[in-house]
Amino acid sequence: MKKVLGFMLLTAFAFGFVACQGTTTTVPTTTQTTTTAAGTTTTGTTTNAGTTTQSSAGTTTTTTTATEPPVDLVINVAGENDKRLFTYLQANPLEMPDGTIIDSGDLKPLWQYIQNEVNIEIDDVATPGQKPADMFDLAAANQFEGADIFGGPNLGQKIMSAGVDGYFVDLSEHMAEMPNVSAYLAANPLVMSAITASDGGIYHLPYIAEINNYARMFLGRYSWVTALLDGEVNGSPFTLETETATLNVAYEAYWKTGTETLPYGGLRQTTNVVDLQNAAATGGVLDQATALQVLKDYIDATYPTLAKRSDLYLDETGQYDIDELVALWRVIKLSPLSLSKEAYGSAKPGTVIWPFYARQSNYREEVLRLILFFGGQRVHGSDSYGSRFYLDENGDLQYSYFQDDFLQNLNRIRAMFSEGLVDEKLSGAANTTNLRTGYIFKDTVETQLEYGFMCYDWTSSTTAASGGQDDVKAFLPPLTTTPVSEGEFIHYVENTRVVKPDGWGISANISDEALDGALRLFDYLFSVEGAKVQNYGTPDLWVPDQFYTNPTDGVQGPLFSTWTRDKATAVTNGDISSFLRDHIGAQIPIGYQKVIGFELQSTSANGMWSWQLYYGANDGDGVMMNSYSAENPYYQLVPPIFSLTSAENALLATTTTMTSDAQLIDRMMAFLGSKTGEGIPQTSEEVKAMFIAAGVGTYIYIYQLAFSRMSGDE
Repeated sequence: MKKVLGFMLLTAFAFGFVACQGTTTTVPTTTQTTTTAAGTTTTGTTTNAGTTTQSSAGTTTTTTTATEPPVDLVINVAGENDKRLFTYLQANPLEMPDGTIIDSGDLKPLWQYIQNEVNIEIDDVATPGQKPADMFDLAAANQFEGADIFGGPNLGQKIMSAGVDGYFVDLSEHMAEMPNVSAYLAANPLVMSAITASDGGIYHLPYIAEINNYARMFLGRYSWVTALLDGEVNGSPFTLETETATLNVAYEAYWKTGTETLPYGGLRQTTNVVDLQNAAATGGVLDQATALQVLKDYIDATYPTLAKRSDLYLDETGQYDIDELVALWRVIKLSPLSLSKEAYGSAKPGTVIWPFYARQSNYREEVLRLILFFGGQRVHGSDSYGSRFYLDENGDLQYSYFQDDFLQNLNRIRAMFSEGLVDEKLSGAANTTNLRTGYIFKDTVETQLEYGFMCYDWTSSTTAASGGQDDVKAFLPPLTTTPVSEGEFIHYVENTRVVKPDGWGISANISDEALDGALRLFDYLFSVEGAKVQNYGTPDLWVPDQFYTNPTDGVQGPLFSTWTRDKATAVTNGDISSFLRDHIGAQIPIGYQKVIGFELQSTSANGMWSWQLYYGANDGDGVMMNSYSAENPYYQLVPPIFSLTSAENALLATTTTMTSDAQLIDRMMAFLGSKTGEGIPQTSEEVKAMFIAAGVGTYIYIYQLAFSRMSGDE
């Protein structure tokens, strides 16, 4: 029963969403012309004049004919990359199931469909390659004259602040025109509170992820662990190659032994495997044979009841800590010939193994999440890299990147980089080049010489198994204590699916006619049908009159067709989510409630197994994750955005550079990679000084004031 608790909570949240859709929406009809692959032209008109349809929630939606021309809407929704815009910018055309061709420069299929449903004409003016924050700052300089709607990732707080200053429409004054939004917010006061500004207004609608579900998991290659520790792969003997690789030890054990006092608890073990490996290194140089033998001997002596050595790390018996993980990573790093043989079929000289990697370098802050496992030091207060405030055990708001424990543990992450245990690309500039594709999806490619072992990423896409690897599954997170676990070691991850800081708002410069269309568009995505297409794509991607039932909660959703699955396999390695975003235009991070049904039905057997592993951990209570409703503030999520007053924003702008902290993060990550250059810190003390020089004290003070005001404590 406890294993599906998280899914039950999510289901309750989803039912709160669906049940609020008992409103009637009137949508004028339009005519749409498309070109098919055969070169013929077809014209379709929405003609459901006066008809009433029954929704899955038992409510009704009425569609009526109208003669009004579509309302023109100029929309500027920036993306994380060029693929995440409303406009299709892929190099190759997309042929839809009915033969319709989507060329580069066309609106993506979903937005063509929504145009027709809502009677609008979209002019997408987003600039390819422009970062969301840069787009917004440029728009602000022009007083938001360039579009009717602005939005994108991490723009919620910017829109809220600009709304308080009068630049965005107060949506709370238009709830009568948005009955679906109104009903949703009434049913979900948590979301209402999160998006309400300091003046009581609502200036944006957020992207709301699948609340109370794990956002990411530790995912890695099981076969590599059994090959190294058990000498077998899938029950067959595996012979290791003779390895010549070495590394210079730099990482020092965290969970010290002997008489030393550990944070928040007693001794982890009577010996520490990292200490043993470091002591066995010759002149500080560790080779594969030594590292492996020390690890094997340590497991045999410390965990004599394990059936196999690999059980320390794999399946539900996983009970390793961060030091034991580093010891394994060292062996993996030092085994490029053996592991390339396991992946490819024969050893490949010149292979480089990255024990820990991220999907792409702009996910580089994933490596900082490892700091959580050094005694529970919090890193992110919500599920975004920019959410660096968290609540401590006393309920006080803290800025994680300036905490002494965080800064000290940066040295341990730096040591991991120094030993080559973390992909060196994560210490460089952020970009969207997909590293994961090569590291785990190209095992059969002869020229592939870089492989990855473990990442912290989305379950469905990482376990897709469409490129040679078929054994990537979840690892339970490293055991750690926390300030409130009373010395107990638990499996814990701090990030979960949340109300995101992403979203969109309506410029106050919008005309009355365009405002009607914009409100209609915003409301449509919170209707039953609008939410369905935003989550699952256009109806031609589904099997007609058939549904997928989630095995965990019984909730039904559209069933993806064979065409959809095959096309996703062809263009996005089977990642349905990326296919929907990058090619169809669904799931762009604007105002809507995301559901998990699309993800579960496209999740492999390994992925579903991984979900059950996480929900079954900690004696059936599941891997601990933060939530909005946790009793202890240490385990609570912080708001996705903070509503600052105009005076507070002005003070930030004039006394700190923290609001534009990309350079700070660049320099901190360069420090982790032991890089040199102007402005790059060389010690953790210099990292701290860098934040002080940027005005972090004022920054923290203002956000603590805002949080007190939002909490009613001011």
